[in-house]
Amino acid sequence: MRFLASVVVLGLAWSQAFYHGYCGSCHLPNARGVPGLYPPLQSLGGYLCRVEGRRYATRVVLYGLVGPIEVEGMIYRGTRYMPSFGALLDDETVALILNDLLRLLHRPYPAFTATEVKRYRSPRATPNDMFRERGILLNTLPRPPCGQL
Repeated sequence: MRFLASVVVLGLAWSQAFYHGYCGSCHLPNARGVPGLYPPLQSLGGYLCRVEGRRYATRVVLYGLVGPIEVEGMIYRGTRYMPSFGALLDDETVALILNDLLRLLHRPYPAFTATEVKRYRSPRATPNDMFRERGILLNTLPRPPCGQL
Protein backbone atom coordinates (compact mmCIF):
# COMPACT_ATOMS: atom_id res chain seq x y z
CA MET A 1 0.00 0.00 0.00
CA ARG A 2 2.85 2.37 0.81
CA PHE A 3 4.34 1.71 -2.66
CA LEU A 4 1.01 2.59 -4.35
CA ALA A 5 0.74 5.84 -2.38
CA SER A 6 4.30 6.74 -3.42
CA VAL A 7 3.50 6.08 -7.06
CA VAL A 8 0.40 8.28 -6.88
CA VAL A 9 2.35 11.12 -5.26
CA LEU A 10 5.16 10.71 -7.78
CA GLY A 11 2.63 10.71 -10.63
CA LEU A 12 1.06 13.96 -9.42
CA ALA A 13 4.42 15.64 -8.93
CA TRP A 14 5.55 14.42 -12.37
CA SER A 15 2.48 15.83 -14.13
CA GLN A 16 2.69 19.10 -12.24
CA ALA A 17 6.37 19.42 -13.11
CA PHE A 18 5.57 19.03 -16.81
CA TYR A 19 2.46 21.24 -16.72
CA HIS A 20 4.32 24.00 -14.90
CA GLY A 21 7.48 23.52 -16.95
CA TYR A 22 5.89 23.32 -20.38
CA CYS A 23 2.34 24.71 -20.15
CA GLY A 24 2.61 26.97 -17.11
CA SER A 25 5.36 29.14 -18.54
CA CYS A 26 2.89 30.52 -21.11
CA HIS A 27 -0.59 29.69 -19.79
CA LEU A 28 0.62 30.38 -16.21
CA PRO A 29 0.50 27.93 -13.30
CA ASN A 30 -3.20 28.75 -12.75
CA ALA A 31 -4.04 28.24 -16.47
CA ARG A 32 -5.32 31.83 -16.78
CA GLY A 33 -2.91 32.80 -19.56
CA VAL A 34 -1.51 36.22 -20.43
CA PRO A 35 -4.10 38.51 -22.09
CA GLY A 36 -3.24 39.11 -25.72
CA LEU A 37 -0.26 36.73 -25.69
CA TYR A 38 -1.22 33.30 -24.36
CA PRO A 39 -4.86 32.26 -24.04
CA PRO A 40 -6.43 31.10 -20.80
CA LEU A 41 -7.49 27.47 -20.64
CA GLN A 42 -10.67 27.86 -18.55
CA SER A 43 -13.03 27.75 -21.54
CA LEU A 44 -11.30 24.61 -22.80
CA GLY A 45 -12.47 22.94 -19.59
CA GLY A 46 -16.03 23.35 -20.84
CA TYR A 47 -15.28 20.92 -23.68
CA LEU A 48 -13.40 18.23 -21.77
CA CYS A 49 -16.54 16.27 -20.86
CA ARG A 50 -17.00 15.35 -24.54
CA VAL A 51 -14.90 13.05 -26.71
CA GLU A 52 -14.49 15.82 -29.28
CA GLY A 53 -13.05 18.21 -26.69
CA ARG A 54 -10.79 15.60 -25.14
CA ARG A 55 -9.48 14.65 -28.59
CA TYR A 56 -8.82 18.30 -29.46
CA ALA A 57 -7.05 19.10 -26.17
CA THR A 58 -4.87 16.01 -26.45
CA ARG A 59 -3.98 16.70 -30.06
CA VAL A 60 -3.06 20.32 -29.32
CA VAL A 61 -0.59 19.11 -26.69
CA LEU A 62 0.75 16.55 -29.17
CA TYR A 63 0.85 18.68 -32.33
CA GLY A 64 0.72 22.34 -31.26
CA LEU A 65 -1.50 25.15 -32.50
CA VAL A 66 -1.12 28.31 -34.53
CA GLY A 67 -3.73 31.10 -34.66
CA PRO A 68 -5.28 33.58 -34.85
CA ILE A 69 -7.80 32.34 -32.32
CA GLU A 70 -10.45 33.97 -30.16
CA VAL A 71 -10.75 32.91 -26.53
CA GLU A 72 -13.19 34.45 -24.07
CA GLY A 73 -13.71 37.45 -26.35
CA MET A 74 -10.01 38.23 -26.84
CA ILE A 75 -8.15 37.73 -30.11
CA TYR A 76 -4.80 36.00 -29.98
CA ARG A 77 -3.15 36.97 -33.25
CA GLY A 78 -1.11 33.86 -33.80
CA THR A 79 2.24 35.64 -33.92
CA ARG A 80 3.16 33.13 -31.22
CA TYR A 81 2.17 29.51 -31.48
CA MET A 82 1.83 26.62 -29.13
CA PRO A 83 4.64 24.17 -29.78
CA SER A 84 4.05 20.47 -30.23
CA PHE A 85 5.16 18.13 -27.47
CA GLY A 86 4.21 14.82 -29.08
CA ALA A 87 7.76 13.92 -30.06
CA LEU A 88 9.07 14.77 -26.58
CA LEU A 89 6.45 13.21 -24.33
CA ASP A 90 5.15 9.68 -24.08
CA ASP A 91 1.43 8.92 -23.86
CA GLU A 92 1.45 8.47 -20.09
CA THR A 93 3.09 11.86 -19.52
CA VAL A 94 0.64 13.63 -21.84
CA ALA A 95 -2.22 12.00 -19.90
CA LEU A 96 -0.70 13.17 -16.60
CA ILE A 97 -0.41 16.74 -17.91
CA LEU A 98 -4.03 16.76 -19.06
CA ASN A 99 -5.17 15.29 -15.75
CA ASP A 100 -3.32 18.04 -13.92
CA LEU A 101 -5.15 20.53 -16.14
CA LEU A 102 -8.47 18.92 -15.17
CA ARG A 103 -7.53 19.47 -11.51
CA LEU A 104 -6.46 23.08 -12.14
CA LEU A 105 -9.78 23.78 -13.88
CA HIS A 106 -11.77 21.96 -11.17
CA ARG A 107 -13.32 19.62 -13.75
CA PRO A 108 -14.37 16.25 -12.29
CA TYR A 109 -14.31 14.36 -15.59
CA PRO A 110 -12.79 10.93 -16.15
CA ALA A 111 -9.01 10.92 -16.10
CA PHE A 112 -7.10 10.88 -19.37
CA THR A 113 -5.26 7.62 -19.96
CA ALA A 114 -2.21 6.67 -21.98
CA THR A 115 -4.49 4.49 -24.13
CA GLU A 116 -6.70 7.49 -24.92
CA VAL A 117 -3.69 9.66 -25.80
CA LYS A 118 -2.29 6.92 -28.05
CA ARG A 119 -5.64 6.73 -29.88
CA TYR A 120 -5.57 10.50 -30.56
CA ARG A 121 -2.03 10.49 -31.97
CA SER A 122 -3.43 9.37 -35.30
CA PRO A 123 -3.57 10.90 -37.81
CA ARG A 124 -0.45 13.01 -37.40
CA ALA A 125 -1.02 16.76 -37.60
CA THR A 126 0.72 20.12 -37.82
CA PRO A 127 -0.10 23.27 -35.82
CA ASN A 128 -2.02 24.50 -38.91
CA ASP A 129 -4.01 21.26 -38.99
CA MET A 130 -4.89 21.83 -35.34
CA PHE A 131 -6.12 25.33 -36.19
CA ARG A 132 -8.51 23.69 -38.66
CA GLU A 133 -9.53 21.06 -36.09
CA ARG A 134 -10.29 23.90 -33.65
CA GLY A 135 -12.60 25.47 -36.24
CA ILE A 136 -14.41 22.16 -36.75
CA LEU A 137 -14.83 21.69 -32.98
CA LEU A 138 -16.21 25.22 -32.52
CA ASN A 139 -18.57 24.84 -35.49
CA THR A 140 -19.83 21.54 -34.09
CA LEU A 141 -20.02 22.76 -30.48
CA PRO A 142 -20.14 26.58 -30.56
CA ARG A 143 -20.72 26.75 -26.80
CA PRO A 144 -18.92 24.67 -24.20
CA PRO A 145 -21.23 21.67 -23.70
CA CYS A 146 -20.06 21.16 -20.11
CA GLY A 147 -20.71 24.76 -19.06
CA GLN A 148 -18.44 27.51 -17.86
CA LEU A 149 -17.11 27.91 -14.36
